Amino acid sequence: MKKLIISLFIVLLTISSASAQRIFLEYNIGYGTFNMSDMRHTLLKTESAVKGMKITDDFPGFLIQDAKVGFSYNRWDSGVLFGYMATGGKKSLADYSGSYKNEIKNKGFKTGLFARYCLMGQDFKLKLYAQGSVGTIFTNAKLIDEINLNANNIHEREEAKINGTNLFVQPALIIQYHIIKPLAVQAQIGYEWSPYKGKMRYEGNKLDLKADWDGLRASVGFVVYLTN
Repeated sequence: MKKLIISLFIVLLTISSASAQRIFLEYNIGYGTFNMSDMRHTLLKTESAVKGMKITDDFPGFLIQDAKVGFSYNRWDSGVLFGYMATGGKKSLADYSGSYKNEIKNKGFKTGLFARYCLMGQDFKLKLYAQGSVGTIFTNAKLIDEINLNANNIHEREEAKINGTNLFVQPALIIQYHIIKPLAVQAQIGYEWSPYKGKMRYEGNKLDLKADWDGLRASVGFVVYLTN
């Protein structure tokens, strides 16, 4: 997948140079929600050595970021994208004597391709785009068990690292405003869905567990045009 993206990007740059189109860099930051049904069920059903533990973090929506490199041709923008997102769940119990917790921390790293079409405002500062993105999500997760007993000065922690791969598609709408010719700000909203969710792996072995990043995506960002 990485070799394909690099090859396509080289082709994009070659086409852009040959046709004197505008190359741009883009950065977006915002908020995403995440389904994580498998992870949530696993955390809920995990047997614990301590009774009375409660869910304190239930894979909440959290910060998302992405960067894009591409070029503009008439009404079309296209290129490559890279993104990052994170969430987690925790079941815990704490009092004066100490604490105990089961925790799952997920990080998602995205690579892919995008294309968008200007629906309105091609010749104006304010533009409306429809965008589609496809690519791969690489999930790195940690399963953590930790106990702290203050009176006995006991602090123990066990950690397992697992990983998995999803394929995603994401349609979105973008409103973009050009402050000056080489600089624009934008807001976008979309929904990300993975038609393929690979099973997580631990030390090469498949687990009956998947990372489900499906959910709403909303962000703001800016675009810098490097060529006229």
